[in-house]
Amino acid sequence: MILWTGAETEGQLTELRKAVRETTAALGLDDSIFTLPMHVSLKMSFFVPDARKEAAMDALEAFFGGVSPVTAAVRGIEREQGIVWLHLAPSPALDDLHNRLNALMAERFAVPLHPYDRDFIFHTTLFMGGEEDKLARAFERVKGAPVPRALTLRRFLIGGSETGALGTYRVFRTVEK
Repeated sequence: MILWTGAETEGQLTELRKAVRETTAALGLDDSIFTLPMHVSLKMSFFVPDARKEAAMDALEAFFGGVSPVTAAVRGIEREQGIVWLHLAPSPALDDLHNRLNALMAERFAVPLHPYDRDFIFHTTLFMGGEEDKLARAFERVKGAPVPRALTLRRFLIGGSETGALGTYRVFRTVEK
């Protein structure tokens, strides 16, 4: 099982979500990211053997139960190679949360540190994959969408996928602070 963690931002990004949905439909982009609520990723997705998935989700649920809400500044909407995202500003609180998640999964479930986790970029994915020209047009359409100056992360999500393929992820548990 591939597990995933995030913090839901859906209610704080209503106008942006609307612009993303409209752009996705207008440009014929892959809408598989809409199988999950809009969220800030907190760690790279990771493999846990099926026999340990419930224990791992229990550990994540307990972890998030002890986390206080985190406020994170928003840098803005950006385009990188193969992705358009809402980029959050670096934050000691987010870094600490991320590092503690990495340590928990490594110590309790032998999850190796993914190279992306070494220099993690906190973000909300808006568009990804597909043709670069469509991503460029999508970015142009949403780059001026209104976004808050900061997001408060208080609804933590634990989910996963049997295969790890886009569109197959779903939320299994939620921890609200």
